[in-house]
Amino acid sequence: IIDLLKKKFRAKTIYTRQTYADFDIDSLGLVDLAVYFEENLSITIDVEKMKSIQTMDALVLYLAGLEKSGGNKLTDRLFKGDITEKPLPFFNPFLYFWIALIKLLCIFAWKVEVRNPENLDIKNNILMSNHTSFLDLLFIIRAMKVRDIKNSYAIGKKEVDVIKYVFHGMPVIWIDYAKNTNEVFKRSSDLLRQGKTIMIFPEGKRTDTGTMQQFKHGAAYLAKNIDREIIPITINGAYDIWPPHKTFPEIFTKKRGTITIGKKIRPSEFKTVEALTEKVQKEIAKEIQPDLNKF
Repeated sequence: IIDLLKKKFRAKTIYTRQTYADFDIDSLGLVDLAVYFEENLSITIDVEKMKSIQTMDALVLYLAGLEKSGGNKLTDRLFKGDITEKPLPFFNPFLYFWIALIKLLCIFAWKVEVRNPENLDIKNNILMSNHTSFLDLLFIIRAMKVRDIKNSYAIGKKEVDVIKYVFHGMPVIWIDYAKNTNEVFKRSSDLLRQGKTIMIFPEGKRTDTGTMQQFKHGAAYLAKNIDREIIPITINGAYDIWPPHKTFPEIFTKKRGTITIGKKIRPSEFKTVEALTEKVQKEIAKEIQPDLNKF
């Protein structure tokens, strides 16, 4: 086990009191580490148990105590196992009201322009966008056709699920990232395997400054394992209209927004998750217009 740790972390020595943070292991890195040990030790790992372990000596003791197993690998359980997340049983008619209201606001209040709409050919894809404001999802809905909205689900943090009471019935999957590392992968892959489309913000949270943050690798990891094409989307102007430090958005303002749809990206064309993440971020970044609303 110690030799495997050295190889994985490319370290000559592993110290007993070192932690995941010492090796820059985030939630996705933890999943990757679990897969690595399952493949090399023929064991089945409880990722949530592994997540609670604080030091390398405790990790070694935990792994050493697991019996050999012929069970499915973690990636198989997440991306090929039994489907437990079912889509909404019916389309909420009340949602038509919200879709119409959102589109009207985007067109007349914020003058949101959709660029390259022909690229938004949604067929069981993963939509990835920069994350600037609560308006981001609304801008994306502005660009989508109603039939596509009915078959699409956004991934949202449970901490901000209070907005579900404002936009009742919106197709959002609320994820408690702190509680379950694997939940976002399992629930998203279940929906994608049933022909649905998923919307993800790879930054993980809204920007505080208006500048795009470094993308996390989780969205690309999902795309590669489930093998669904990515549609990159660039949002401009939403931060200007409703930045995180303001309680409400500006209505009927001179400020405007744009949403640019990039060409589809095939995950199979990239050898690593890191390379795919870099490509998606590059495609989104090249369409950012920081001076859009500077008058």
